[in-house]
Amino acid sequence: MLVVFFGVQIVVGVVVGIIAGVAGASMAIAIAIATVISFLACVFAIPLFVQAWGGRPWRSRIGLKILGLSSTSSAQLTFGAIAGFALAVLLAGLMAAWPVPDDFKPGPVAELIADSKTAHLIFAIGAVLLAPLVEEMTFRGTMYAGLRKRLRPAGAAISITALFTVIHFSEIWGYWPAIVAIGTLSAGTMAFRMGTGSARPAIMMHFVYNLVVTFVPAF
Repeated sequence: MLVVFFGVQIVVGVVVGIIAGVAGASMAIAIAIATVISFLACVFAIPLFVQAWGGRPWRSRIGLKILGLSSTSSAQLTFGAIAGFALAVLLAGLMAAWPVPDDFKPGPVAELIADSKTAHLIFAIGAVLLAPLVEEMTFRGTMYAGLRKRLRPAGAAISITALFTVIHFSEIWGYWPAIVAIGTLSAGTMAFRMGTGSARPAIMMHFVYNLVVTFVPAF
């Protein structure tokens, strides 16, 4: 599953980068656009992978279960939204108590798009509208569905939670409140997946968290 997740991003990034280079376009905007396009591509690629792997239509009950998109109650979705907002508030509190140090160096993507308002907006829209769905289908959906048979639910949950946190280190390493927030997001979304049998509450938690930390001025 990670091959699909990262493979799509690499291919799209290379293609968009080449086009931007030939056209002389802003590389910051190109990276932001590539991120959005790769997430959109994953929205289609991941279900198709599940369909090919499982041998059944991804819209079937089993297909949706593998993706983590089984139906859930409105109460569970509400709890997911509340959890996402609460985590964002926690991060705001940590940032107020321990501000970002002056010598903190942002990750490569954040640094690249920092000087372009257009690139930052494009990237932010992708992070809010697409990243929660794609990342939850990938990690708490298909990866968890596959690994829990080999590692048991607890082993799969620990492995995926750690992996999800680690792959975000390039953007947040050196600022521990952000690491705590990402780790808590990863653990919280996994708890929703295991507790409800669906990743939909996890998607809601992820969406609300990203929405708040992306567009609220306090961040």
